Amino acid sequence: MSSLNRLCCAFVLLSVLALPFVVAAQETTPSEELALDAYRKGESERAVELYTAALAETEDPAHRARIQVQIAWNLFTMGRTDEVRTHFRIALTEEPNLNLPGDYYTPEFMEIFEQARRTTYQAGAAGGAPLPDLDATVTSINDRIVSEADLEGALADDPNDQLLIVHSDSGGHQNNNGEGHAIFPRTV
Repeated sequence: MSSLNRLCCAFVLLSVLALPFVVAAQETTPSEELALDAYRKGESERAVELYTAALAETEDPAHRARIQVQIAWNLFTMGRTDEVRTHFRIALTEEPNLNLPGDYYTPEFMEIFEQARRTTYQAGAAGGAPLPDLDATVTSINDRIVSEADLEGALADDPNDQLLIVHSDSGGHQNNNGEGHAIFPRTV
């Protein structure tokens, strides 16, 4: 067998062996496919719902990070910048080396991503994430409950549950001093 034939055979063999890894890296969940279709139809709110459902359909951190970016993009198109930051922080927690193609997204979106990256890395360098702002978190959660919007995004602002410990029996929380305060009125 000539060296050219061996080289061609080796190339074909490597291509066949590498194919499952390339396909696996690009697999999408059923909800992701529906979300992409909704996005293409201009239904960003529906796309966010479907991408959020897709998070439960994969355990791969890199895949989950990619889904978080898609949620962030759809939120960005709706002008919901604070929620974009939240989903970027989650994505960077899932995949610390996450990079976005700058030629695909708008400069404004990329700037928000870079701000989230800097904040996330600074928090990590300081020994952990800073505690979230109680008032901002409660306001965000209440707003999202009222609008039936992305509650997961609001709760993600407190990823370690350091700030709020919600009790289902009282509808309140305890702060770090053990003092209880009602936040959400109980509904019957």
